[in-house]
Amino acid sequence: MRLLVLLILAIFSFSSLVKAAEETGLKAKVEAVPKILQKSGARTATLKASRWPDFSNCNGESSCCDKLKAIKFPDNYRGGRDPVFSKVDGLHLEVPTKNAQSVFITWTLRVEGAGEIINPWQNICSAWHGSVTESFRGGQVYSKAYIAYGNSDNYQPVGQDAAMTVPDGGSAVSNNPSDPTHTGSCTLKVPENTDKIKVQIYWKNDTALNITSKADYQNLMVTVLPKGRND
Repeated sequence: MRLLVLLILAIFSFSSLVKAAEETGLKAKVEAVPKILQKSGARTATLKASRWPDFSNCNGESSCCDKLKAIKFPDNYRGGRDPVFSKVDGLHLEVPTKNAQSVFITWTLRVEGAGEIINPWQNICSAWHGSVTESFRGGQVYSKAYIAYGNSDNYQPVGQDAAMTVPDGGSAVSNNPSDPTHTGSCTLKVPENTDKIKVQIYWKNDTALNITSKADYQNLMVTVLPKGRND
């Protein structure tokens, strides 16, 4: 009788261990599944033109016309310097990375570009009376992922620039908007003992057009790959 009881207890214990092992294995499999976080644009984002338009058919004060005609694309940066990256407002994510091996970041932006009539008196010439034709060149709009680790707000760029070509915007009398879409991506290995990272998408405008991206046409996705995956 005692032997029978011991045998039953042994079978029960073995069954419990098998069940626990199965549950543990199932849990490990669940934890090994990549986690996906997604964020749509919170608001319309805008970037002012970084270049002057091309000026032609100038009729007015001669010194100003000469000055306008001397401004040539591609050396006509406003402010005299190359454009810099700035945040796409609202397109950011805070990503838990405890036990994460790497993250895959991808984002999509659709933009609209349109020329803005320049008043030479306000922007270039100290005195101006006359007329001028302004043509708004397209060019490149770039975007890039920036990362900050933990609670730091020291965002640093990662990966390559994503670029999209924005067509010319026409002349001042016919500003035809255009709307190219592009997708950028990068993969980042998560440093040891990093519980979270913050992802922020930046962009810059290297055109003579004002650039707009509506909130509905912005998307950021981060896939978190856990440790222990072999694929």
